[in-house]
Amino acid sequence: MKSNKLFILSMSLFLGSFSLAVAQQSDQPGQLQPGTEAYQTAKLAGQLDQFQIQSIPANGVQSPISPLSKHVAGNRDTDCYIPHDTATYSFIPRNDDGSSLEIELPFTFNMYGTEYTSVYINNNGNITFNGPLSSFTASGFPISTPMVAPFWGDVDTRGLGSDVVWYDVTPSALYVNYPGVGYFPNQDDKLNTFQVIITDGNDPVIGVGNNVAFYYGDMQWTTGSASGGVGGFGGTSATVGVNSGDGTNFFQIGRFNQAGDNFAGAYDLDGGVDWLDNECFVFNVNSDSTSNIPPLLLNITSTSVTICEGDSSTINFTFTGPEAGQEVTVSLNDSENTGSVISSTTINGESTSGVISLFGATAGTYQLQLVAMDNGDPVESTTVNIELIVEACGELDCPDLEANFGDACDDGDDMTENDMVTTFCQCMGTPVEFDCPDLEANIGGACELPGAIGILNNNCECVPAPDCENYTYYLADHAAADGISDIYGVTLSGGVATMEYIATSDIEVHIAFNAEDNLIYAVSKHTQSYRTLTTTGLPVWGPTVQIGLPGEDFGEITAAVFAPEALGNPNGKLLFGSQNQNAIFSFDVVAPSLVSTYDSYSPVTGGDLAFKSDGTLYLATRSGNGLYKNVVAIPSDVYLGPVPVKVTGMAITANDQLLVSAQGQTSLGLYDTALGNNGQYMSSYTLELNGESYTLRDGDMASGCNTGELIDVCQNYATFYVNHGPDVVGSDLYKVDFIGGNAELTYLTNVDFEAHITYDAVNDKIYFVNKNGSEFIGYNVVPPTFDPVATPIAGGGVIGSQITAVAFRNGLIYVGDAGSNIISTIDLSGNPSYYAAAPVFGGDLVWVDGVLYLANRSQNTLYKIEFGTATALGSIPDGVNGMAAGATSGNLVTSSAAQNAFVEVPNVGGAPVNTYPAMLSGDPFTFINGDMASGCIDNVEGPGPLNPLQGELQSELTA
Repeated sequence: MKSNKLFILSMSLFLGSFSLAVAQQSDQPGQLQPGTEAYQTAKLAGQLDQFQIQSIPANGVQSPISPLSKHVAGNRDTDCYIPHDTATYSFIPRNDDGSSLEIELPFTFNMYGTEYTSVYINNNGNITFNGPLSSFTASGFPISTPMVAPFWGDVDTRGLGSDVVWYDVTPSALYVNYPGVGYFPNQDDKLNTFQVIITDGNDPVIGVGNNVAFYYGDMQWTTGSASGGVGGFGGTSATVGVNSGDGTNFFQIGRFNQAGDNFAGAYDLDGGVDWLDNECFVFNVNSDSTSNIPPLLLNITSTSVTICEGDSSTINFTFTGPEAGQEVTVSLNDSENTGSVISSTTINGESTSGVISLFGATAGTYQLQLVAMDNGDPVESTTVNIELIVEACGELDCPDLEANFGDACDDGDDMTENDMVTTFCQCMGTPVEFDCPDLEANIGGACELPGAIGILNNNCECVPAPDCENYTYYLADHAAADGISDIYGVTLSGGVATMEYIATSDIEVHIAFNAEDNLIYAVSKHTQSYRTLTTTGLPVWGPTVQIGLPGEDFGEITAAVFAPEALGNPNGKLLFGSQNQNAIFSFDVVAPSLVSTYDSYSPVTGGDLAFKSDGTLYLATRSGNGLYKNVVAIPSDVYLGPVPVKVTGMAITANDQLLVSAQGQTSLGLYDTALGNNGQYMSSYTLELNGESYTLRDGDMASGCNTGELIDVCQNYATFYVNHGPDVVGSDLYKVDFIGGNAELTYLTNVDFEAHITYDAVNDKIYFVNKNGSEFIGYNVVPPTFDPVATPIAGGGVIGSQITAVAFRNGLIYVGDAGSNIISTIDLSGNPSYYAAAPVFGGDLVWVDGVLYLANRSQNTLYKIEFGTATALGSIPDGVNGMAAGATSGNLVTSSAAQNAFVEVPNVGGAPVNTYPAMLSGDPFTFINGDMASGCIDNVEGPGPLNPLQGELQSELTA
């Protein structure tokens, strides 16, 4: 994992680096530092004289070496935006108007002839080179500050629903991601997702010859309130573009201050931010020659059209001139005389839209050129090549059927197959050939037994169907923007699909269930690997396993399934579909490096795979929303019928029917696989989670017979909070019950020293550890009694005198000292041992599924402690001083000083997923300076404090 050492210092020192970006104004507000209370107060009151960027009259413009280009939207399911992952990316803690420290680049970035080898990443949607920049109100270009701005606006990542800024440095590129970030002040009702990449010009990720890319996800706001915005819109427009700082070399893609997708050109001030949704711009500023920028292609409906002789078609397009005041005219070069023309053109300021009318006079393939020319000095142009394919379709053999001889058709007879149009213009099929002709049925088909449904064996005998006492269904749901996948078990009953949370993966995965080992195989979409997840006992993740040999590339994996026993796979053969290669591959789980091709062509664009018990493989494809039966022996799979738009998951049921999930749906669809009704919609199951309707984000499904024990879900889960500080004598201990969305506190007892707590759930016992490191004392929850005497810690403070973090595991108390940043263990006799060096800095410790987590208070960072090393995982709320584990969810519950609610976060860090207002005797309760502990008490005798977190602790990252 990449080190976050740039941020391992107190927040006040970190924020002190912002002074380089703040102008020295004569009045006091102009000298305030971002991150301070005075700065925020002045900004909220509109009294902050922010850093004034000098605008420069434009003397000319600098042309990229290659014309600016905008990818045609929809070419990829997730377009071009590249999500971050916590394993390789670093992050900037939550802030407003902050910046990173100077980041050294291992490559040279050339911007209009000036070479840069370091950058500053600014929270407000831009990167600069000569120093950090806190300016929150954007300006149009040109300006005096060299800048690359994918979206310069008032980004504020302090809201609980906002993510933070992530970045990754590679040998040839810098990736900076703003994944779902909010706006000032602390607003997270609307979130923007965008990315900037700069390279040395030789990185294939954005194309060799390009050195800047702007990639966008969902864009929902434009302006913070300190820039005149109301509800995220209005006021001073956000700016997108590149600026050299010399007044000569710059360009601007647009300025945005409202919702919607209206766009009137690069220098119009009222662009609609939805115009940026899922868009991708790549360009090259690696040049020091001065010339006019060629027109920018904003969109085009197609660059290749196929029509029949005598038919016509149209293409819509829009160009713009990135320079202010320019107009763009277009022409069509039809040198092969197809008769195609530009039938209409509309010039609106700097934006020019038009329609090309294409005509198919004679069969053949023709090349046309759409040329856009500006009126700059010198004149520049952009050429788009268009391919026109005219086919000699001729008259139909059977006009009444609108078909030709041999075309597939449906004769309406369930007892025929291979239906096609005959030379007599009739739709006829051949009789169905059954495995069991006398029964008109096939092996594996359903049959009737007295009082039960059976199955036909290989001898065409009706025998009892294999009995599965626990046929299970699983669903992995994620959001395209962040890729974090929540995995649920699903129970079908009475038309309802009830979801129960199991675990969370920190990367996007597509799942398959292996009945041989009762494991979920979570296959990564992007990293060509998988991890297993147990489905019996507590959910535990297995290690990462690579798929294939080094150098093999299977593209983006969006579908996975295990082949059934009917195909003879005793060890479990896993099939996965590549949406880039439209192919299906397979490997045996005992040899995951040996991958073979299962089907060299299958329309796997999104969607999922599912096997029927007889070995029939079904494919639901997102592109075209179709259900197919896979046939390896022929070039094309058999189309069965439509499925819901944006289908994402599919699983086989215990009755050999297909269960289908789709993005944005609130139910699962059921489809028949019986002969004659293959692919026909039957009914649906309404999705519910915690008793409420659930809307699918971008999910995936798996199913199978689980022969192991069900996951042991904790029913009685105890959570405790200890409070100390001003107005508290010593430390007060409370029981915490999460009920009805609140955290209900019940007072238990008090100790006369500042204490930090941990909980031994097996013995239902709290340990109070003195902050000065001298002693600890045990407290039995039921019946409520203290140990007779405190246990002294050997060495008299050898573990430190600023104990702020405590955890318990296997008879050992783990303590973290904020003064030495050392974690030690103490046995129950008081004997200490060194465990690890870690950035304790306040916060708390907790064990979850064999992993020790550390919440760092001053850096707002979550760490994982393994093998004596602390590894940063992600951001957490400000000022965390207490942390506890959820039941089986894997999430963490945190408390912070001066707050009045517990906040739930994933165990990989990131945006909070829930808040629980703290209540004591019906009144809101404010934390002073506390600590937390928790554990499962299912096996503890006596009532104990109950904490029904099950069902409340699940990821809602994009709810």
